[in-house]
Amino acid sequence: MELAQTFETVVVSNSGEFAELIFVPARSLSDFDERRQREPIPARELRLQLLSRMDPTQLKDVISLMLSTPYSIGAYPENPQTGHLGKVSDEHREFAEQLCNQPLVPYEESPLQVKSLATIATSPVAAGTFIGIAVAGLTPLLYISVPAGIVVCYVADGIGKGLRQGLKNRLYKMLRKK
Repeated sequence: MELAQTFETVVVSNSGEFAELIFVPARSLSDFDERRQREPIPARELRLQLLSRMDPTQLKDVISLMLSTPYSIGAYPENPQTGHLGKVSDEHREFAEQLCNQPLVPYEESPLQVKSLATIATSPVAAGTFIGIAVAGLTPLLYISVPAGIVVCYVADGIGKGLRQGLKNRLYKMLRKK
């Protein structure tokens, strides 16, 4: 019997924003390296639609926009000059900044560590990193694929619990196939 494992954490601000971060180690995903070469995210299995690939320098802005204007997030990575950033509240910017730069993501790199999203996304060890925005239903999420595994991040301003549970269930089903 083989065991699969995930590491999860929830971060909540005192002004109501929250993020749920899930790290799935590569060892928990069958043929992970081979799969990463074929498609950056297991979109079909997780029922995700990839909207856009993004640059690590866009993390803070993208997370801010996911909180403030989630339905216009798909346009941002290709055209950062859109006026959407002007609609972001100070609370959302501060939360995004902390989420990107604080060591909050449980990350297995023998032994388990806690790293920031920015560190994971820009690590020199993470050659072949894929960072993208995907949607599950209408809700955007951040998806990072690195050689050590995948990180999925949802952010919300107090909504989205049912959607998160549905995606988590699909992720667990995918792990059982290993």
